[in-house]
Amino acid sequence: HGEETVTPDNPHHPGDPINPNGNPAGPKYTPDQTKVATNHTMTVKYQGADHNPADNVQTSHWTRSVTIDKVTGETISTTPWVSGDHYEVVKTPIVTGYVADQAS
Repeated sequence: HGEETVTPDNPHHPGDPINPNGNPAGPKYTPDQTKVATNHTMTVKYQGADHNPADNVQTSHWTRSVTIDKVTGETISTTPWVSGDHYEVVKTPIVTGYVADQAS
């Protein structure tokens, strides 16, 4: 059996044939097999003051690869999600007349 590895550099779409040249009527990619890149956000939201500081929103990009059997359509292996991004520490701003319960 041949294998196909789905990566952000080699993307595929759910419902497309896994082996379009050898078996176009064969197994199709599933949504989970084609989800190899995603973005996440972390939001620090302040509340409790009359005039709360603005939200601090940070994003990160995550990737993985999925290897699939071209004949059966079964997932052979999936790598862990990884990201080269990291979230910065957010220091709590001072709001006159209020005391924060966390410094960052």
